[in-house]
Amino acid sequence: MMRPILSLAVGILMVTVPVRSQDAQLGLPTAKEFFKTYDDGTQQLLSDLLDSVTPRTRQIATQLVGEFRTSELPDLLKEPVKQLALSLDWGQYKRPLLNQMILLSRVPDLVPEAYREFWMPIVFDALVYFLGNLPEDRLFELVWKLALLPSDAPRGEKIVAFTNKIPTFQKIAQIIARNQAIPLDVRESLQVLESNVSTMTQRELVTLITEAVGEERLREARLTFDDEILAEASIGAVIKVQYVPPGGTEPQDAVIKVIKPYARVYIPQEMKIIDRMTRYFEANSGHYGIQDIPVTAMFRDIGAALEREILVEKEKANLKQAADYYAENPLVHVPWTSPDFENVTLMELVDGHKITDAFAGDPEKRAIMARRLFDALTYDPLYGNQKVTLFHGDPHAGNVFHVTDHPEDPYQIALLDWGLMGSFSRKQREQLVQLFLGLDFRHVKRMVNNLAGVIEGDLPEDPGKRERLREIFEEVFAMENVKSDYEQIGRMLELLLTEGYQLDSQFTLFIKSQLTIAGILAELDPEFDQVAYAQKKLTSQVKSEIPKRLLLLPAWNYHGYKSMMSNEDVKDYLFR
Repeated sequence: MMRPILSLAVGILMVTVPVRSQDAQLGLPTAKEFFKTYDDGTQQLLSDLLDSVTPRTRQIATQLVGEFRTSELPDLLKEPVKQLALSLDWGQYKRPLLNQMILLSRVPDLVPEAYREFWMPIVFDALVYFLGNLPEDRLFELVWKLALLPSDAPRGEKIVAFTNKIPTFQKIAQIIARNQAIPLDVRESLQVLESNVSTMTQRELVTLITEAVGEERLREARLTFDDEILAEASIGAVIKVQYVPPGGTEPQDAVIKVIKPYARVYIPQEMKIIDRMTRYFEANSGHYGIQDIPVTAMFRDIGAALEREILVEKEKANLKQAADYYAENPLVHVPWTSPDFENVTLMELVDGHKITDAFAGDPEKRAIMARRLFDALTYDPLYGNQKVTLFHGDPHAGNVFHVTDHPEDPYQIALLDWGLMGSFSRKQREQLVQLFLGLDFRHVKRMVNNLAGVIEGDLPEDPGKRERLREIFEEVFAMENVKSDYEQIGRMLELLLTEGYQLDSQFTLFIKSQLTIAGILAELDPEFDQVAYAQKKLTSQVKSEIPKRLLLLPAWNYHGYKSMMSNEDVKDYLFR
């Protein structure tokens, strides 16, 4: 069992990088020159370090390397490797070794070539800060995982290994796993994190569920477990079961989802690191040129989302609410959930597969699936019939299924895993529609008057601040070479954050969900134009409202239609 000695050497050296994480100790910010060659003299430092060790230490290291190269059970060597590393004096080696770990992981390859000059220093230093603050035992596990990979392992495999048991990294990977800007080979590797993570055995999962529910309660329900784990992602794991519900006599199929124990411990640790990291980037925004970019807000949003995902009872409540919401919608299915067991989520087994696997080789049917997905997760949250509309907050492909056993509808979508759920009130949706119209019409007053749809709190009363908002919208309108409204919306949000406005949490969650959905839509139908399709649907909706509009013609500015566009809005749209 050959393994590269260099990877092992880096693994040995990295295991004891101290967790005292002052920025100066980490050598941050990184000098811009480093990103021209990525040469920090690490090889010479490694040589110096090996020259400095005692003959006995060198003998032990040589023996371990030999055993590692031939052992079929390299995990047995983890403890002696760790003890060896503890005997060494680190000091000046900490930062160069972090650099090498990041470079060997190939994570920098995720930054598209066109954006590397600006974004690479931000991404690289964020990784240095995060890793430099991880507890020693966690960093050791991560390095060990990387060290076991052959040096010629595909870069996607190395990147996935880099996310091992780090929920923050795994969540980011899930979000970008189908982003068309990411190289195809890397996307395919990252998609493993949607539902095929492997951090526990079936026996470990069964033990975890038994401890959470209680053996007596499981016996009462005559519950039996499947022989294999059904799915595992960054936070939870799912297994198929059979059980007899209260009052029943016959066993029925279901699944049990449980939050993995390490996620409950690691996520709070990572949130503390992220909080400190945001303050670091705020203090050094000038060095990175990010004064106008909401980097810190993005970090905090990811952390908040992860914290919500480990709340079992909240997810059960979300599942129940979502099932009620979609009960009258035959196009979408939400699995039922049961309160029979505490501390875990018992829910319906859905027969199906990831929506991205639907109708492989049949472009026409995949195009239909793309429009179904857009209708359910993009259009409905804005234009649905209910006073309060819901949307899925984490719609990666592992959570969006194509139902394969529906007797009447071959295109039905099932929405799983409701740890993250968002909602829009009717008032907020009306404001969002007016904002989109204002963007189309280049109408500053309309934008200012409806800004409350995307920010927390009330609009400013101060004339100076109002004037600054007008300037922001004029700058957005003046953007050149704009490919879609999304670019203008993104720039608008950046400018608002720069001015100190806090974005509405529901709107932020919706935007993030749409970034994930966009990648899925592109896979299902590369020719699908979201904007054109939405305009077509909205135009059809307005036409269906004509009889009611004629009756209410005197109420020229009435917005109570499903389209939320008044007759004045329709007139402006037609003659824009």
